[in-house]
Amino acid sequence: MLERAPVGQTRLWSGVVLAPLAWLCAEGVGYVLASRACSPPGVETTRAKIVDVVICVVCLIVAAVGLIAAIENARVTSRGSDRGPTFLSFGGAFSSALFTGGIVLFALPAAIVNACNQVR
Repeated sequence: MLERAPVGQTRLWSGVVLAPLAWLCAEGVGYVLASRACSPPGVETTRAKIVDVVICVVCLIVAAVGLIAAIENARVTSRGSDRGPTFLSFGGAFSSALFTGGIVLFALPAAIVNACNQVR
């Protein structure tokens, strides 16, 4: 009889790809909004900064879900004998932690610092 994998493929891959995709979204949207945030002061500048922070928070939540899934996958697969899912789940936990930290480091300046004044 075949032994069943302890973690499903969808859950295993969600732990691997959620945080990098969330980081990609935060970086891409942040890149577009950075140009609008440095336009002449007004409603558009404030709106761009608020949208950037909101997008970063949503992406941080998605990345945290991926990190939690990856850690749980690593915990479950470390008890098994199959090394394939174990490597993928530990790799997912490592990359999810890095990309979640990257989103935090990307969101802090957008929320706290006015980068447009620092350039002059």
